[in-house]
Amino acid sequence: MKPEVDLLEQESSNFVLCLWFSLLAVVRNVVSFFVRSVCFVFGWFQRVPPLRSLTQIVDSHGYVASTFQVPTLDGYILNVFRIYSKSTPVPPAGRPVALLMHGLVDCAYTWVCNGPKNSLAYALCDAGYDVWLGNNRGNRYATKHSYLSPSDNEFWQFSWDEFARYDLPATTEFVLKYTGQNRLSYVGHSEGTTQMFARLSDHPEFANNLSCFVALGPVATIKNLTSPLLSAAAKFHVDRMVSFFYRKGFVRAPRGVTDAVIALMLSFCPGIFVRVVNYLCGSSDSDHPTGTECAEFVQHEPGGTSVMNVVHWAQTIRCGRFQMHDYGTAGNKLRYGQPTAPMYDLARIPQSLPIQFYYGGRDEIATVEDVQNLLNTLELNRIDSKYLPTFNHTDFLWCDDAPVAVVAPTIQFLNSIVKPLAPSHLESHALDFASDVDVVSITESLASRTHSPLNSPGFAVMPSHSVVAPTPTQLVFAPAPTASDSSSSTTTSSSNSSNTHTKNKKRSKLAAPSTVGL
Repeated sequence: MKPEVDLLEQESSNFVLCLWFSLLAVVRNVVSFFVRSVCFVFGWFQRVPPLRSLTQIVDSHGYVASTFQVPTLDGYILNVFRIYSKSTPVPPAGRPVALLMHGLVDCAYTWVCNGPKNSLAYALCDAGYDVWLGNNRGNRYATKHSYLSPSDNEFWQFSWDEFARYDLPATTEFVLKYTGQNRLSYVGHSEGTTQMFARLSDHPEFANNLSCFVALGPVATIKNLTSPLLSAAAKFHVDRMVSFFYRKGFVRAPRGVTDAVIALMLSFCPGIFVRVVNYLCGSSDSDHPTGTECAEFVQHEPGGTSVMNVVHWAQTIRCGRFQMHDYGTAGNKLRYGQPTAPMYDLARIPQSLPIQFYYGGRDEIATVEDVQNLLNTLELNRIDSKYLPTFNHTDFLWCDDAPVAVVAPTIQFLNSIVKPLAPSHLESHALDFASDVDVVSITESLASRTHSPLNSPGFAVMPSHSVVAPTPTQLVFAPAPTASDSSSSTTTSSSNSSNTHTKNKKRSKLAAPSTVGL
């Protein structure tokens, strides 16, 4: 009799949950219909710019973009972008490779959103690099799987552990095999640095695939997080409450809802996007993006991720350790063979790997205390750390001062490790490039190792057409002050940043708002 009672109770609980979610769906649809109707009546939709894909955005600035679908060992299919300058209509062989990886709830768009004068991706192209933009599973460019659908709960059972275990190795292997290179330069922002730290901790030999590692706003432990909203959410276990009712992912809203939000934002509060970002990531002297620039940002950001990934970050805040996802005592024993989640051993990262850190004095996520603790833990011989007193967590990508404070010294650092070819040499390597690379065999090699067979995943190459655009201005190297001088240089740096910011306001900006086998 007891099992029958338990079964009835379970069915009753499932019925209540289904009823609750159905009610929420009805309320959401009613509110969405009302908002869109109001925007349509008052003509606010006329202010919303047309949605452009990443390849269209890159194309509009005179660069060529191609898209490749990369399968992972566990069946996810990631869109990876390759961009190159209009002056090389065929991607030439022989260029040093740079792989850029985005942060939490972000996507590859973050590397091109600031236009050719301010974005690292374009600057690397002009400096002679073969530039690739990665995407982690679950964001707007990585929602495919060989046998799962985003509507399945199982699709969303991942965190940054899986980014390090599967996504990073698959992307790196594909890029290296496709380009015929042995190593690449890796640039990560926020969570993009976390997955590299985790990968190198578990597999130190992975460093053999890297020429160097540039970490923008590096994050491992976030014990000293000062963002008020994120700290409160972790403290009061909001992540557990959300995951109890909803275990899938934070995905993009329907196009109509997004357009309605943009229309209201442009009509009543054009600066709301900047204020929200600053509240989460720390104050900033930059007002970018504003007005219509915000519209395209909102169309692409946030990029999306899983609830489980957010839960993992909340666990990291609460425990203050750099550890794997905690599944609870029973789950940990089943998954790890021990009652607690294992720690990542940062001391295993090879001493020979050249690393460059950028961290900000106003960053409320990768705080100065946590970054300095990370530097002390790594104890590597070849870490070049740059402290930027006026930068918050997103300024490394979106700030008006990023070209001088981040882009130029990053390229200088990469150039000191690898030797990019001169433009004349690049052209000579362009001939017969397509015939030299067997892309199908590369993808089939990756696909053959997935847990479930892929139905001819192949890859998709969608080249854009090059258009004429002005050449980006030459960037001037400006070394950032060291962390030890932060207290004495904050006032001076703030003044200099303010002057630079005033000058940069005159710049033209883009009308837009972020492995090898196991």
